[in-house]
Amino acid sequence: MALDAFLTRDATLLSRFLQEDAARAAYLLGDLEAPYFVSCRWFVATAAGQPVAVLLSFEAVAEPVLLSHGAPDGIAAIMERFGTELAPVCWAKIPAGHRGAFESVFEITRFQPLWTMELTAFFPVNAPDVLRLSEADLPAMLRLYEGIDEHYFLASQMPGAIYFGRWRDGRLVSAAGTHAFSPREHVAVLGNIATAGDARNQGHARAVTSRLIEELRLHGCSTIALQVAGDNAPAIASYRHLGFVFREVVLQSRCQRK
Repeated sequence: MALDAFLTRDATLLSRFLQEDAARAAYLLGDLEAPYFVSCRWFVATAAGQPVAVLLSFEAVAEPVLLSHGAPDGIAAIMERFGTELAPVCWAKIPAGHRGAFESVFEITRFQPLWTMELTAFFPVNAPDVLRLSEADLPAMLRLYEGIDEHYFLASQMPGAIYFGRWRDGRLVSAAGTHAFSPREHVAVLGNIATAGDARNQGHARAVTSRLIEELRLHGCSTIALQVAGDNAPAIASYRHLGFVFREVVLQSRCQRK
């Protein structure tokens, strides 16, 4: 069947297609929310007039981030039509099945396999001492994340995000927040779940994540997902105890156009 590829700003079309598999498309659904939507270019592939794939180029950062969802041949059609219009150097989070389509345009210089996990049942942790974090807590949050080998926390993420943390002796020892959050789309992606090195293996991460999930459910989020390094067995076990299940492997990639 012939495939067509085009740019769109039709948020209704995008939402309808992405909601068919909201957990796998959670990051993209989050970017339908203001103010992120205007910083994106949205590429769609259709077959017989119906969407089959979406490629998002998030361009509010120095090196754009590409996110893809849908049929691999649809992503291939988008790459064939628009590949030369994408940033020459970028980051990407793509399903493993999209790698061939990306490599038709980009050299993938490095990648890390991540598990996408979805909350399908919820087994909460009783943690009344876990507190909502605000911009007033930014100094403590920055100190926590500076001690983590790989993190993606920026102070600019706080407006519009939801974070919870646990304190011990006046020090923030664990925190969890949202990478993407869209009340309108009823979806959230958890992220920046971190615990100070000397406070690990004490249940802090599970406690702050549990409290975050409770809050997101109060905001009407029916789809809650996260991504975790595929070789991080302790974190995966913790998320499974909370009720998350594996959905797919994605590749967090560094891309340079050929």
